[in-house]
Amino acid sequence: MSRPSMYSFWHISGPQRSSATAHICAAFKGDAISCWSVNRLFQRFNPGDILLENRPRSGRPTVTENQSWVLYVNQTQQKSWLPLGESPPKEQKGKLHEKKLVCSQHTPNSASSTNRSSSRIRRTIKIGGLFVDDNSTYSPFVGYTGSIGALYVAIDRIRKSHLLDDFDFNITIRYDNCIERDAVGLASELIRDFQVDAIIGPTCNVLYTLSNTVAMRNVSTSEVTDALKQTSARARIIIVCLTDSAHKRLFMLTAADQGMLNDEYVYIFADLHATGYTIGSSANHTVFVWEDQSDTPDGRDSDAHEAFMRTFMLTDISDDSDPGSSVDNFTALVSQKMTETPIKCTQCTEEKGWKMAQYADQLHDAMIIYATVVNKTLEANRNIRDGDWMFDRTAATYEGALGNVTIAWDGARIPSFIFTGLSDSDGPKKLAVIEMDKEGLNATLVMLYSPEQEKDVVWNGRSRPSTVPPCGFIGSKCPISFYEAYRTYVILAACIAALLVVAVILVIIASLRAKQKERQRQDAMWKIPPHELRKTTHRTKSQSFISSSSVNNSKVLETQSETDKMCYFYRGKDALAAFKHSVMLRFEEHTNAEFRKMRQIEHDNLNRFVGISVDNGMIYSLWRFCARGTLQGVITKGSLPMDTIFIQSMMMDIASGLNYIHESSMGVHGRLTSQNCVVDDRWQVKVSYYGMSSIKEYEQRTLEEQLWTAPELLRGEVDDVGTKEADAYSFAIIASEMITKKPAWDLDNRKESAKEIVRLVMKSSMNPYRPNIDTHETADVIPSLVHLIRECWSEAPRHRPNMKKVRSLLAAMQRGKKLNLMDHVMNTLENYASSLEAEVEERMKELVAEKKKSDTLLYRMLPKQVADKLKAGQPIEPESYDNVTIFFSDVVSFTTLASKCTPMQIYSKGLLHLNHAE
Repeated sequence: MSRPSMYSFWHISGPQRSSATAHICAAFKGDAISCWSVNRLFQRFNPGDILLENRPRSGRPTVTENQSWVLYVNQTQQKSWLPLGESPPKEQKGKLHEKKLVCSQHTPNSASSTNRSSSRIRRTIKIGGLFVDDNSTYSPFVGYTGSIGALYVAIDRIRKSHLLDDFDFNITIRYDNCIERDAVGLASELIRDFQVDAIIGPTCNVLYTLSNTVAMRNVSTSEVTDALKQTSARARIIIVCLTDSAHKRLFMLTAADQGMLNDEYVYIFADLHATGYTIGSSANHTVFVWEDQSDTPDGRDSDAHEAFMRTFMLTDISDDSDPGSSVDNFTALVSQKMTETPIKCTQCTEEKGWKMAQYADQLHDAMIIYATVVNKTLEANRNIRDGDWMFDRTAATYEGALGNVTIAWDGARIPSFIFTGLSDSDGPKKLAVIEMDKEGLNATLVMLYSPEQEKDVVWNGRSRPSTVPPCGFIGSKCPISFYEAYRTYVILAACIAALLVVAVILVIIASLRAKQKERQRQDAMWKIPPHELRKTTHRTKSQSFISSSSVNNSKVLETQSETDKMCYFYRGKDALAAFKHSVMLRFEEHTNAEFRKMRQIEHDNLNRFVGISVDNGMIYSLWRFCARGTLQGVITKGSLPMDTIFIQSMMMDIASGLNYIHESSMGVHGRLTSQNCVVDDRWQVKVSYYGMSSIKEYEQRTLEEQLWTAPELLRGEVDDVGTKEADAYSFAIIASEMITKKPAWDLDNRKESAKEIVRLVMKSSMNPYRPNIDTHETADVIPSLVHLIRECWSEAPRHRPNMKKVRSLLAAMQRGKKLNLMDHVMNTLENYASSLEAEVEERMKELVAEKKKSDTLLYRMLPKQVADKLKAGQPIEPESYDNVTIFFSDVVSFTTLASKCTPMQIYSKGLLHLNHAE
């Protein structure tokens, strides 16, 4: 509540504006009217300024009842007080028109104003309010639309607390727009025309502060940059006075761009009556000062947040960002009042962009304080216009909109300042409170943390900035650096180091390029273009005779037929076997690296991988063709007797190949079958179809392949890629084929189908289902070999030996003798050759005898010279005769005789010749 609300204003103006004089008069019950004059109407003044001249008390009437008085002034400045309606003296009548009376004030009798307990007559307190309109630059602070609702919130609270139950409130609003000369005139109007009891205003004064003196009028990036550069030469602890949140954000982003966010700098924003880091809320989301609220965001919210981590806020309102905070609650109440009677502003909601004015809470508090003091005045049976008495009782603590409000003896509001920082994870945090005493002269600092917590709580783990940097503000206090002392040597060393670095980089680049070219060269080795491949002509065995003792790959390849899984090609003179893969393969780097490694493998017991070819969506994996075909084919055809030595040698070959795979980067084979083991012309077994994990990953095992698959893979207990133990199981199934000399599981002589066998193998039991190897074919096989096979197909993978151990056991079975399979095969072939020679000699004798019979018959049928020419393959020239005799003969009963004899009997016994002779 301000003193001017206790005065009655009179304004008497002369004919010229320059000679006008303002008079301020006041009158209360039992007192005389007192008047003061202001030397100049438009002179600015503030409460407490001694600008008024007190006139003598004599000649002033005493106010005893409701009446209005008029002051008349003559040319000699003599004043006469007359009740309203009486005529002035004749010598002053003319002057009345020259000095026009602008307003008059009547003072109600106190006797009728204090009787509120007996008659319960309702009275009205008239309140005048001075605001700025919504178009003013001060609207965000004291604008009507953002503030007036707070006045009605206060009135509701007054009624709920029963402070003035017998009183109604009438509010009259005028707009001074922070222009003080307008405020004086509007205050006079409120007193004269509306007879208000109190005026809340004016909105502004001209009390200059330090921030107004040094304020930046145009906050731009260039101006902030200049200010920061000037400040950095003199200080590191910078106090910033900016009211607009966008300007604060711009200031800190500019500081970040200037490199002024290190541990030397700290920024304190002194912004009274602000909420610190929070600037509002939107859709239950707290809006912080570092968030860009412009129509075209710059996308630097994270940079701004990092910059504000090095700031503090000094405010007189708690920076409470909780949705249920007092600020948010009060804002909601004000917004609600804006939409109700008598304001009825339908657009004044936060959803539609309405914002509460910054000083709306103080408008609320002013109304609460006035009502409280009026209540005290009525209880003391005093007049509610007794300004001096009411003003002396204003000093107290009140419950304001945002907390307790303390008013000092001189009517000043005692603030409580809050020092706030920003946490890495918890957001705004209160660090200290600065409390003022009742006189507003002394301050007390209350820290909300212990000294041990200062580094973590206040500085977020950083060090406290020094008042003066170690090297001074411009770096002149530090000793000369090593670089400055040895600049030449440092530059020379840096150049040499740079040259070395460049040389190293060039070497690395050259090395990388060489490696890249080498990879490309190696990739070209396994990437086989389709046009380099030529399919076989598929001649039958009758068209191409194959010797069992000497095998030619090209001749054998011609006899191979294409299947759903296999086909055969020529690449130049090389014979190749190809597996078909109907998968979509992406040739990524890890896939190419695997194929490069496979292409480089050279091992006696691994079939050579040639490469990959893609033709019409079909992928072919190409392998060297082995003349004797697959191991399964050798076993099925029985082209060579397989004794124990032969079996052990082949098992050793397979175990050696698997052991190499297990110890290499491939790790496992995964798809080992007797079809994937091939035999070359030297009867050496080679493991094929290894590696290619990127292809096998997308290929399903066929039912036939599952006959060699370990039970744990069939049950899905391990990765389908395979394990070393699963390879040992497949090795055992292949070994059972060799010792029984029959295909896997001997399906032709078994009632179970392949599907049933797979199902039985999948079942885990004490007696697992396995191939029968106790037959007469295995009678001559040494027991230790049979035992090894059974160990390799054990139900528990951990009980199966690895390939290194299998090789050792197979070597031990040879009793320390080095096995030479080719010698054994040659001896076997020699035995076959000896028996074959005798058989051939006997067949030759029969052939000679038959040849003699053929010659005799031929000589009988044809003349000798004709027969000799035919035997020699010479053509027979025809002879011409003038006369010939044609002889027709018929053999009687020849058909009957021929039906009773074989063709050889007809020929050997000369039946044809006999009948012919007859």
